[in-house]
Amino acid sequence: MSEESSIGMVYNSQKNDLVLPEYGRNFQKLVEYCKTIEDPALRQAFAEKLIGLMDQMQPYYKNTLEYQVKLWNQLMMISHYELDVQPPEGFHIRTHEERLNPSTIDYPDGDKSFRHYGNQVLHLIDKAMEMEDGPKKLEFINVIGSYMKMAYKTWNREHYVNDEIIIGDLKKISKGKLNIPDDMSLDFLKHTSKSTQGGSSSKRKRKKPSNGHRGKQKSRRRN
Repeated sequence: MSEESSIGMVYNSQKNDLVLPEYGRNFQKLVEYCKTIEDPALRQAFAEKLIGLMDQMQPYYKNTLEYQVKLWNQLMMISHYELDVQPPEGFHIRTHEERLNPSTIDYPDGDKSFRHYGNQVLHLIDKAMEMEDGPKKLEFINVIGSYMKMAYKTWNREHYVNDEIIIGDLKKISKGKLNIPDDMSLDFLKHTSKSTQGGSSSKRKRKKPSNGHRGKQKSRRRN
């Protein structure tokens, strides 16, 4: 027997594991003591005192129903769901099975390899596949391809992107139902924005008065 054991030292490795370390080992001992109280009324009162102590130790979001429900669930968790007490009416206390087997969260469907284009682009592609063949559908496909190219450049600025990459991705996403003609440029959105900016700037230049016109205005004011 080691010297440490002979003098009665107890290591943490020899103690029971802490269920919720933020409350400490002494609080866990109080919960264990609460389970041994035979009188139901005294046991219930002691459990409510423990809830008040937990409220003082974790003073966040006080006076909210969700917070009080959380405290009662934590108390039952520390007691290994062996504490025979009644929580307040309307409080849902999760069982041990519910805590171990939480409900699964469904991940969004879709091909992750094209996530850099965004979900909105995928919705637009689905809408284009439902359209009837014609000039409107072809123009709509051109807008989609142009936006895909712009989104691709934003996602990866260091990688060169050409129209062939976008056309190939559009075919894969649409399963071959949408095709962009070879003579169609995918810089439609960029050209449109430039032409719009150029038109607005030209208008501003036309509105700017000339020096001669300013001189006439000054002479009129003097007269």
